[in-house]
Amino acid sequence: MEKAGKAYGFIKCDKSKAQIEALMPTIRNLARTPSMLELSIVEGIGHVRGDEELHRTVVRDLREEGKCNYAYEAKLPGATNEQTARELKDIFNTSYDSTLFEPRPSEVYGVVVYEKDKQYIELVD
Repeated sequence: MEKAGKAYGFIKCDKSKAQIEALMPTIRNLARTPSMLELSIVEGIGHVRGDEELHRTVVRDLREEGKCNYAYEAKLPGATNEQTARELKDIFNTSYDSTLFEPRPSEVYGVVVYEKDKQYIELVD
C-alpha cells in the first residue's frame, strides 16, 4: 500500500461550504494541484478528522483564537506530509485571489499544518 502525505489547513471564510466547494475545481486548476490530491472541506474546525494530537494542540489553540471556521484535510498518495502541506498552501493562496474573498476582508487568516516526528508543524513559506 502506497503511503499518502497528509496535511490540514484551517481558514476563516465568510462564504458557505457550498460556495467554497463550487469554486474549488477552478481554484485547484489555477493552483495546478495534482489531480490525485484528495481534499475534504469541513465546516467547524472541531469536526476535522485527525488524530488526538491534532485536536489536543492545533485545533484547541485555533478554537481559543476563534479565527477559523473551516478545516481542510488533504491527502496526496506518494507524497510526504510536507509536500502535501505545500499543495494545500497553494490552494489557500489561490483562494485568496478568487471570489471566495470578495469583497476583500481587512484580514485573512489561514494556517496549514502537517505532522512530523509525532507533532504538528505550521508550514511557513
